[in-house]
Amino acid sequence: MSRVCGFREGSSGGTEGRPRRVVQVATYTSGRPYRPARGRYAERTAVEETNPYESPRADAAPTMPPSQVSNGTDYSPAFNRAMRIGLGIQAVLGVLTALVLDAGQQTHRAFWVAMLCQWAAVFIILFRRPMSPTAVDLAIVRYGIILLLVVVAGFGPMLLQVIGIPSR
Repeated sequence: MSRVCGFREGSSGGTEGRPRRVVQVATYTSGRPYRPARGRYAERTAVEETNPYESPRADAAPTMPPSQVSNGTDYSPAFNRAMRIGLGIQAVLGVLTALVLDAGQQTHRAFWVAMLCQWAAVFIILFRRPMSPTAVDLAIVRYGIILLLVVVAGFGPMLLQVIGIPSR
């Protein structure tokens, strides 16, 4: 007895108005239905009742069209201009904070902290919405360094004092 199986669509009578799903029934090449040995698996009927509240393909894995599959480097072109503006502002602020006459002790260190926070926020935005940035996302990429520098330079010394670290 060969285990080569062919498949045929099975159906059964029943004229109820309920939807039914037709499943494939395995058969030997002779046409006799295949049944697992000794009831190892529960027998299935040729037609199963369907759940009207279940998606027809609930067991199928979700798929995306090939055009929408991201390889991790795709992002919206709107980010290009925003990043160029943001890098320009960061360069100008970096030079200005280095020239402040506090020997680079507070303002330039605050700039480096703000810049690290800015790029962390940019990467989070890029990973969350790479293809559809909002206006707020683009504003953060462009001008977020200014707000962060004000916050870090203004509240940084107070926070250090609360923690107990001397701020020069």
